[in-house]
Amino acid sequence: MNNIRIFELQNPWRQNRPFFDNINYIKRTIFSQIKKWMNSEDIIVLLGARQTGKSTLMFRTISELINQNINPQNIFYFNLDNILHLSFIKDITSLLDFLDEFGENEKKKYIFIDEVQRLENCGLFLKQLYDLRLPLKIIVSGSSTLEIRAKIKESLTGRKKVFEVLTLSLTEINNNENKIDINFDVFDLKKLSLKQRFYSTQLNSLCQQLLIYGGYPKIYLQDNNENKIFELQEIYSSYLQKDIINFLNIKYPDAFNKLILLLAHQIGNIVNVVELANSLQLNRKIVQEYLFIIVSTYIGQLLKPFYTNKRQEVIKANKIYYLDCGLRNFITDNFNELDSRSDKGALVENFVFQEMKKQIGFNTNIKFWRTQNGAEVDFILTKAEKFMPLEVKSSIINQPQPGQAFLNFIKKYQPQYGFLLSENYIAKKKLHNCDVYFFPYSWFLLFFKDVLKLI
Repeated sequence: MNNIRIFELQNPWRQNRPFFDNINYIKRTIFSQIKKWMNSEDIIVLLGARQTGKSTLMFRTISELINQNINPQNIFYFNLDNILHLSFIKDITSLLDFLDEFGENEKKKYIFIDEVQRLENCGLFLKQLYDLRLPLKIIVSGSSTLEIRAKIKESLTGRKKVFEVLTLSLTEINNNENKIDINFDVFDLKKLSLKQRFYSTQLNSLCQQLLIYGGYPKIYLQDNNENKIFELQEIYSSYLQKDIINFLNIKYPDAFNKLILLLAHQIGNIVNVVELANSLQLNRKIVQEYLFIIVSTYIGQLLKPFYTNKRQEVIKANKIYYLDCGLRNFITDNFNELDSRSDKGALVENFVFQEMKKQIGFNTNIKFWRTQNGAEVDFILTKAEKFMPLEVKSSIINQPQPGQAFLNFIKKYQPQYGFLLSENYIAKKKLHNCDVYFFPYSWFLLFFKDVLKLI
């Protein structure tokens, strides 16, 4: 019974509803999507790196349930990083006995399980629990997605809804701070030009935050840069210790850490596994395994090429981007202001990628285009048989003139729309029957949902 009292104290809403009234939630776009599935039978799965806000989304969901007059006694939250909580759900029988003893009889119960990968055979556990068809709503989260994807994907086919929880986006930060009015048609270029001049200082500030210190919620809430760097160190150390060394138990942690550093210096470039293996003095198989772990734990993302002609276009090589510029800057130990950086171009390109990744729909993909001769377009957005080229320039430009690779792509593939992104330029030009928009990358990302409607 003493263990139960501890559990009650660690789940304050079961005793004390005002617990939630003191939490200042950051508005997350994904929260409304999660709410839509709360009345379904599907298991809700939240995936993402540590400290991206998965637990907070769970707490906010619990708060919503209480506001809907759900009895807190029927809401159970387990954090499996906590050995005590793990002991309550070591198997299905133990969990059901616990729910029966401390919940209301014959009432629907809501079960929140944080760090579900700590459960042995978590996919089979959730499948068996789901298949009992009891009045349960199950919401789980996990950081070590290498393990989760392997265990859950096979077991929960047709039984789950998966949401990726990434770091805060430019749009989310603007929504929380209400700095910039975005209630207008972004394709009205005269209006956009006026807004750009009026909000330039505020917008530059928001972008600088994400470009230099990133979008982890804990970083965003810090009021000085020294604290931001300290928290980034804590996040990265926790990732290495809990996920990489303790949980995944990799054989060469120092080499893994060095690989992350090497890749951080190569964002936006083709990944050459042979060169990486030589630098790390590891065989290619281990390097490929470590690359897979980096992607599966939401540190980086490999971007695949777009192609239709195997002889003329790159078809196998992948580019690397990181999913948070702040964490990448911590890894490379560079928090200099944007205009004083030698890696400005790569960082802005990475920023555009990570922000698109946060808002992209499940039916739209991001790729890149490169010919065997080395001509390249940074990003190709693809949806069904449609595609849209994007070229990113980190500098100020003063004329609507795309590069030759961009022109070659639109001439060859005849897309309806294309975008050339820079720091400042606003224009529209017809090129090879393609409407090419010249946008500041900041406004493009603020209105990315509207841009996606063009595909």
